[in-house]
Amino acid sequence: MGLGSQPSHILLRSPVLLHQPPAKLGRRRDVFDVPDAFLDVAVTKGASRWQLVRHVLFPVAQANIWDHLRGVYSAAWCNAHNHPCDPERFDEYVSGRVVADASGDALAFVTAWDNTVGWSDAERWGRLEPFRELRAALPTWDGASPPPDPLFRGLAAGLARARNLAHREHVAAALAREPALRELVDAALAASRAGGQDERAWLLALDPRWGETTTWLDLARAVAVPDEHTEVVYVYSGLRRPGTAQYRELRRSDFETRFGPGLPDRALDPDVLRAIFSPDVN
Repeated sequence: MGLGSQPSHILLRSPVLLHQPPAKLGRRRDVFDVPDAFLDVAVTKGASRWQLVRHVLFPVAQANIWDHLRGVYSAAWCNAHNHPCDPERFDEYVSGRVVADASGDALAFVTAWDNTVGWSDAERWGRLEPFRELRAALPTWDGASPPPDPLFRGLAAGLARARNLAHREHVAAALAREPALRELVDAALAASRAGGQDERAWLLALDPRWGETTTWLDLARAVAVPDEHTEVVYVYSGLRRPGTAQYRELRRSDFETRFGPGLPDRALDPDVLRAIFSPDVN
């Protein structure tokens, strides 16, 4: 398998595979902590060197790697995303697949960081969840014409869920600075919709202000929330050539603006790799 006479776990933990920026991946000990038995079993099953890296070292070590990646995000980033910056309360996961090129020289994956960790009950259960469908429907409206049916349906669906989950108190807390809206929404939470009654008719029967454009504009502003997740693309290159291992991270939105959709496979396109690792790209 090209591993020679040295134990696989010594070669696999050599600098060519571990030469990553300390500020990014943290200590090499993350990979050294992977038990030798894991690698020995994989070798006896015929795993290649790259298969050991991709399917053994990376999956086993990634929990510790993520601990160190948390340090990459500054207090300013955490504050901007309403995040507590507490490692014990961070929440992240690999979003989708970990992919490698045919030669085993490059690897890419996307990590999703949950920005809602540490949010208060009022923010999560009073603002985020009850108005999720409404926020999804708002882009269908120009903000000037009469509010369309999707807004009524979206609001009714979210409030029905909040009512069933007994989150009326959280909704009131989330709208505490908007007394007029709080009164309107609380009345809707207190009144169940009759079977067969459409959402527009139901809300207008409760209060004619639901027919006013300003009501929906004010509500849209009051229930706006930051992005729930920040997705980051991690790309590695030069893993098979001693001394050439490189690493980059890009926000998914920035990557797709520049290179288009198709992650994580798109990150391994030769032209994309060259662009990512060119000297003028930070």
